[in-house]
Amino acid sequence: MPVNRMLAAAALLAVAIAPAAGQTELDAPVRLMLFSDASYLWTERDVSEGFSLGQVVGHLNAVLAPRLTVAVEATVTSRATGPIATLERLILAYDVSDALRLSAGRFHTPISWWNTQFHHGLWLQTSIARPAMVRFGTPLIPVHFLGVLATGNIPMGGSTMVYEAGVGNGREPNLVGAGDAGEIGGAPAFVGGVRFRPAAMPGLELGLHGYLDEVRADPAAAPVDERILGAHLAWLPNPGVIFEYLHFRHEPELAGTEATTSDALYVQLGYKLPAHPSLQPYVRYESVGIGAGDPLFTGLGLGYEGVIAGARWDFADFAALKGEARFEEFAADERRTSVVLNASFVVPNLFD
Repeated sequence: MPVNRMLAAAALLAVAIAPAAGQTELDAPVRLMLFSDASYLWTERDVSEGFSLGQVVGHLNAVLAPRLTVAVEATVTSRATGPIATLERLILAYDVSDALRLSAGRFHTPISWWNTQFHHGLWLQTSIARPAMVRFGTPLIPVHFLGVLATGNIPMGGSTMVYEAGVGNGREPNLVGAGDAGEIGGAPAFVGGVRFRPAAMPGLELGLHGYLDEVRADPAAAPVDERILGAHLAWLPNPGVIFEYLHFRHEPELAGTEATTSDALYVQLGYKLPAHPSLQPYVRYESVGIGAGDPLFTGLGLGYEGVIAGARWDFADFAALKGEARFEEFAADERRTSVVLNASFVVPNLFD
């Protein structure tokens, strides 16, 4: 059985036995949330239009013992060939103290604020679409990371510094894979970052991130040293502002070759109307620029520029309606317009 199917089966098994786990001698608390959504798309792009079913997502969190927890996230995605079950995250974590949490498993890589703040389940995020640079399935960043991670909170006179440091498998040759079957190139990948939350400005987070890897996208060619540096600013009070920037440097391990650089960014503004706080208009600008001759990204059509304007209406505590107008330019294509309507929901705990 392929590794991805084995992992997905393990996640579904964990979900199936969760009620029994809550009845052990430890009486461990278990929370299982269910997310899903559906959309309607009209577009000038050469893609399928009409209605579509979003992912069905299960988030399982359980306490196995004092300080020991497990988190599982599994999805079922509709495809033309039939539904596909995938394990997105599987994390076993031990809390040594507030300053140190040790985790092992499959993570959403902490190279981006959005990638770790909003997991699968569109109800979680304000917009319908994730920014292009962190979209699920993109080869631009390693969305998933298989390995070990150390995190912790360090108080600083009322403010808080959060650190992250990890080592794991690097990217697979197709760039999208998280090295679930082992390290392809033989060299591990490293990820790390710091986040600062000042006491003087509650709701503000400033962060820096880094990712180092040796990628073999072409087995017949020399490996490529990949360096990704990122920065973010997230201001969550109303109005809300999110800004992220990623800088990519790719250098083939071959004499006489030069490194290439690429850049990606987005900025999103949102505002909950004071008279109607359940209604939140938002706008986002995005840009992805790929360096000429990039040994990993050339030919993948990753160049992008777009403006998205939309609104979210939380018409119930656990359900939302969203609408977006998108004005996008993909790679060398002309600017295209799309309109998307989406309904999303969450079942907050299936065991309540």
